[in-house]
Amino acid sequence: MFDYWFYILPAFMLGSIPSGYLLGKILFKKDIRQFGSKNIGSTNVGRTFGSRYGYITLFLDMLKGYLGVWVSYNLLTSKYMLLENPQPEEMNLTISLLPLFAVLGHAYSPFMQWKGGKGVAATFGSFIFFNFEYMLICLSAYLITIKKSKFVSLGSIISTCLLPLTSYLYLKKNLKIIHGNGNYYFGANDYIPYVLVQTLPIIILVMFLHRENIKRLKQGAENQIK
Repeated sequence: MFDYWFYILPAFMLGSIPSGYLLGKILFKKDIRQFGSKNIGSTNVGRTFGSRYGYITLFLDMLKGYLGVWVSYNLLTSKYMLLENPQPEEMNLTISLLPLFAVLGHAYSPFMQWKGGKGVAATFGSFIFFNFEYMLICLSAYLITIKKSKFVSLGSIISTCLLPLTSYLYLKKNLKIIHGNGNYYFGANDYIPYVLVQTLPIIILVMFLHRENIKRLKQGAENQIK
């Protein structure tokens, strides 16, 4: 598996592009880190510069997650085709970790002194690459929770916790983790460990990044959107 680490870097580096920061600097000549929650994510951008720009940031963060996984995926599969003794299980495992590296780049951007957003938009984008159909479940849960509760953080947490379900449904149907050319397949009972490897680290990371939000939700002090 360590032979593939170099090809994971694009997922991390593209994930680390600070969309909200760049948008604020380019359009408003302001550093988003000096306003509101000081976070570079779409929620703080929307509260600071207007909801339109929050949605743009959300889209850009999803796009970079998608593109990061797309580039790394194609590099990995190209390398795999050249190996004399390919190991599909190692390839499957490596590719299952690509969303995690895209989200880590978003949360700990080297361009932002190893700080960043809270990872949910990048999570959505990176998983859409594998599984657009079932990711609609997560996106719907995200939007419905926010509409009903007015808490973006609660929508983020609930939708992220649904990732094991959506990945399970996808893999149960397709029995593969690489959807493009179908070269690498799981056995009928082998996909559940990959679901856990792919989703649990991201859930733990997102919960950690939202730890202050969770505390405020418990205390009834979390900010609501209008």
